[in-house]
Amino acid sequence: MNGDAQSAEATGQSHSGNGDITELSSDSVTISHGPVESLGWPAMTMTFQAKSGQMLQGLNVGDPVDFQFQKAGEQYQLTSIKKAQR
Repeated sequence: MNGDAQSAEATGQSHSGNGDITELSSDSVTISHGPVESLGWPAMTMTFQAKSGQMLQGLNVGDPVDFQFQKAGEQYQLTSIKKAQR
């Protein structure tokens, strides 16, 4: 990870991504997403904790989504997620 990405994580900066939901629970979502340039991440599949379970209502496995997240402790937490039109 480069120095810019490390400092972005340390400041609680919000990061954006888009992808498709592969798994969904009441308080987390697994997304197969494209690269996240602000963190220097390649495309991957990962699970995010939702800031609130309500933000996941109306979403289904297979839905394309746009999302934002922040580092929260040792995990990444969704701060927003919405269905995308692709």
